[in-house]
Amino acid sequence: MLSKQSKVGEAIHNQAAMVRRRFIPHHPVYGGVILKTNREALDAEIVKLEKLIEAHRKAVHVQFDRDVRKSIADLVKAFWRDIARNPPQELIDQGVTKPTSRQAKSYLLRKLIAVLPKGEDLAGQMRVTPVIKDITWSTLNEKGFVDWLAKQWPDRSDLRQPFQLYRAAKERMNPPN
Repeated sequence: MLSKQSKVGEAIHNQAAMVRRRFIPHHPVYGGVILKTNREALDAEIVKLEKLIEAHRKAVHVQFDRDVRKSIADLVKAFWRDIARNPPQELIDQGVTKPTSRQAKSYLLRKLIAVLPKGEDLAGQMRVTPVIKDITWSTLNEKGFVDWLAKQWPDRSDLRQPFQLYRAAKERMNPPN
């Protein structure tokens, strides 16, 4: 999820919304539908969106790692004395029954680094994942779908033509009895 305070995040939200409005009308059953003739322009917009996301991913990665390092330093500073006074069994098993301040800090630092996530782990999955599927002949023959297409692209009379030609040819080959 993109932070509401992030300027880069705002740009990503705006760009994605613009791409959806411009290229991908939404059908209530079949989801987003695009025209094949718009595919190149859509792909170009997706590349722009990917660049915005990459910049955001890098910023999140750097800021998160910086925040984690500071948090780890603060936690080590706050709790190393507790480790030195009451060492965990893991240190005792290593023969360290009275850890020095250096040993306690080192132990706590290692444990915190091991359990806290890395910026790359969190931000590395930020990406655009277009899922593009062709519409099946069955979908095109469903009641209302072609009418919905005509409403989305009212100036494209060619969207009806293949269906009309197919139906006319089918009826000519299989006349009703």
